[in-house]
Amino acid sequence: MCISRFSNRKVGTKDPLSAAADLFRGSLIVWTVITVKEKKVFHIQLGERAKRAREQAHLTQEQLAERIVVSPQYISDMERGVVGLSVQTLCRLCAALGVSSDTILFGVQADGAAAIAQRCAALPEEQLALLSEMVDCFLRALRQ
Repeated sequence: MCISRFSNRKVGTKDPLSAAADLFRGSLIVWTVITVKEKKVFHIQLGERAKRAREQAHLTQEQLAERIVVSPQYISDMERGVVGLSVQTLCRLCAALGVSSDTILFGVQADGAAAIAQRCAALPEEQLALLSEMVDCFLRALRQ
C-alpha cells in the first residue's frame, strides 16, 4: 500500500490514478527545473542584447535608467541577467534605445529603412525635426 500525495487516503500500488498522479508530479518537477534554467539563460541573453544596444546608443546605465524610469541598479541587474523585463519595461527600453523588441528578445537586427527608423525613434523631438529637414533636402537634391 502507498499513501497518495493528493490526500491521506491509502490506495493500492496498482491504482492507475495514483500512478498517473505520481507520474504527473514527477514530470511537473522536471519541467519546472528545466524552465527555471531556461529562464535564467533567457534573462542573460536579454541582458547582453540590452547592454549592446545601450552601448551602441552611447548611453550610460544611469542615463538609460532615467529615460525608462527605473533605477541604475535595475539596469545593472538586467544586463547581468539577474532580473527579467516586464512587457512595459521592455517597451520603454526599446523606445529609449531606438531598437525593436525583436532586437532585445531574439537578437534580430532590422535592415534598411526599418533600421534607420529604429535608430531615429530614440531621438528627441527637435533632433528628429532637424533630421527630417535634412532628409527632405537630401531627397530634393537627388531628384534634380
